[in-house]
Amino acid sequence: MTKYTKDYLRVSQTVFGQGAISPGGLQELQEILSGVDLAGKSVIDIGCGLGGFTVMLVEEFGAASVEGHDVVPLLIEEAKKLVNARDLAHCVVCRLVPADGSIAAPDQSADIIFSKDSIIHIPNRGDFYKEVFRVLKPDGTFVASDWLRAEGIESEKMQTWRKESGQPAPMATLSETQEFLTAAGFERCEFRDRNDWYASHIPTELAAVEKALTEEPMTDDVRNLFEERLVASNLKFDLVKSGEHRPTHVRATKPH
Repeated sequence: MTKYTKDYLRVSQTVFGQGAISPGGLQELQEILSGVDLAGKSVIDIGCGLGGFTVMLVEEFGAASVEGHDVVPLLIEEAKKLVNARDLAHCVVCRLVPADGSIAAPDQSADIIFSKDSIIHIPNRGDFYKEVFRVLKPDGTFVASDWLRAEGIESEKMQTWRKESGQPAPMATLSETQEFLTAAGFERCEFRDRNDWYASHIPTELAAVEKALTEEPMTDDVRNLFEERLVASNLKFDLVKSGEHRPTHVRATKPH
């Protein structure tokens, strides 16, 4: 997790927008949550990052309370600053939690568990989904965006991208994710492939990096980070276009 520095976060927010370290902004969040009623609900945000999407769950979707969890101290520090700046400390709490895939919450304590593009960092996904099931109330909803991969053996290009992006374990496939959710006890598991959308979106990420390199003042160290991001994003673009990298919306219900 040492890659998360102030300079790294500058690069990420240039690519993804202020308060975000994953793509799509409010529009993609609306897609993930389409048909899910958050009004008056208690939500846990797994991998809350800088808190940009966490505060949106209250401001844009009406959640009564949101608890953001992350394993990186700097991210929680920045998320808390954002929560305080939005005057949301009465209903949004961001907490540093263990990096073992467990969820620091009591049994049956959340109406909704949400996650945006962070499950990729959790190595023991089967155990993680059991934790999600444990913490959700009966009839509770798990709703997330996850970066999955195509079925079959990873390509060398995927392995290179994972190494350059700091991903220690292979991404799960859709069939593996379905098995994890079913084994945990979930019903009504739904998946929505977002590969085409992301293929159309990545050029905006590349353009943002190129613009920053051309126009923004920066130290040599920061310039190196932007140049590394440009290489990694182009590699990711190739994987998305080939269909191996498959961003996917995931939804499942805990039975009553």
